[in-house]
Amino acid sequence: MVVSPDPQPIAFLGLPRELRDHIIGYLALPHFVYTSSDKPNTANLHRSKLPAHTFVDTRIHLPCRISPHVLGVCRQLREECLQYHSHALNSHSSAAADVRPSQEPPVSNLLAERVGQEVDEEVERLGEHPLRITLEVQRQLRGKFGYAIPVREELSPRFLALLPLMDRARKLRLVIWPGYDWWNGARPQAFTKINGRIKIDANAPPKPDALSVSIGKVLDCLPAVEELQVDVLAHVGDLSRWDLPDSVWTKIQYWLDGPIASEGGHALQKVCRKITGVWSPGCIETLYDQQETRTGDGSKWHIKRHGDMRTPKLVALADPGELDHLNETVDEEFDRTY
Repeated sequence: MVVSPDPQPIAFLGLPRELRDHIIGYLALPHFVYTSSDKPNTANLHRSKLPAHTFVDTRIHLPCRISPHVLGVCRQLREECLQYHSHALNSHSSAAADVRPSQEPPVSNLLAERVGQEVDEEVERLGEHPLRITLEVQRQLRGKFGYAIPVREELSPRFLALLPLMDRARKLRLVIWPGYDWWNGARPQAFTKINGRIKIDANAPPKPDALSVSIGKVLDCLPAVEELQVDVLAHVGDLSRWDLPDSVWTKIQYWLDGPIASEGGHALQKVCRKITGVWSPGCIETLYDQQETRTGDGSKWHIKRHGDMRTPKLVALADPGELDHLNETVDEEFDRTY
């Protein structure tokens, strides 16, 4: 009887690429929501006696994750894992999500919530997108001395650490929670010295608003993004008590008429801007929808927009004749050069 020799073990990198990708799919971790805070649990973030650090980004959702232990094996495996993760970001249904299906929100949501913003985080999950980044713009936060608008000039260390997993993404959804100042059209003023005194320069062109600057900083780090969806959210109660114009987009028309960001976004081909009112976590209504598609050379865009404050929820709650003053709607389609 002839005994065959033991088969030689095959190294992982010696397997066909299709098999390696299939195995990487099993190694991928489920979706996760990261918080920009440097604290592991943010339940009492703004009750601390120490000031909390604030950044441009607030939360980052990834559809799947590659373990750092796998990324650190060797350069070739790291590159293949990043390619797999890039495919997951750029598709609406990733292989990693099919491995571990779950209808429940990720446990990380409990860590990524902010005090009083649990509803916000739940609303952000509606209409899920592979890569989602939450930004807060000129929005008040509670500190030890009450509410104040924090300074948000830098991207968080967490964002920068996750860049290797995000910088190849071609699709991106930005969820924006602006404060009253942005909705009211406030933009940074230019100053000049007149007779030895510093005064506002009324002749200087307006500077980019805070939202455009924040989006530009994100797009500078994600140069491959081609499709961008920007969801500007606001609680209906806030919009009513802020005493804004009947059409809430009136004072931010400059932002809707201008480029999406002050810098960055050179690879963009499609941009979708939505202004959405939040009634409850399960009830949100789009007030304004603007679709932008790049045509011709790099500076020409085709714009299609529709805005209407008479949403089904508002019509159902209003008394007869109460909404007669809301007859102004927007329905336009045109070309523009930035």
